[in-house]
Amino acid sequence: TGVGKVVITMLDIGDSIFSWTLFGKSGSERMAIIAGITGNPCPNLDAQATSVSGFWGKQADGLGGASVLFTNSVHAEIHYLYDGKGYPVWLQAAGASGNDIVLSQFQGFCPTCTASAISSVDVGLLTPQFSSDSTGNWVLNYLLTSPLTGNINRNDGIIKLSDIRACD
Repeated sequence: TGVGKVVITMLDIGDSIFSWTLFGKSGSERMAIIAGITGNPCPNLDAQATSVSGFWGKQADGLGGASVLFTNSVHAEIHYLYDGKGYPVWLQAAGASGNDIVLSQFQGFCPTCTASAISSVDVGLLTPQFSSDSTGNWVLNYLLTSPLTGNINRNDGIIKLSDIRACD
């Protein structure tokens, strides 16, 4: 179900404006490079620099996907999914390559809600396994906290949905 629109306006390398309309309300935010990373410094997988950063999804039909930032110094993922009642959920994970990474559930701020503090709680583990720049596997094992519902333990084959960028 469509709920709005987003526009990203690139002003310069590492400088952009993220504008949104969500449920009839609009806003914008100036964005900067995450962690000072420019270019695409790729991690080594099987002793080969491999371009992993991008958008990933399940190989089979189904809901869910992730934005992955994986360089030679940073590995973070934001997983997009739905809880047991159909509400959208975003879980964040950050850690080292080849290890289980703690998944955290956030609540609080929403651009169309009354301002509130942001809080997070660890809800489970993600085990990412990238076999190439376009295929891999992830194991999701988490129990969402109230007011969300859902207890997931699954193993998904995944494919890269975005373009494969050359490594710097």
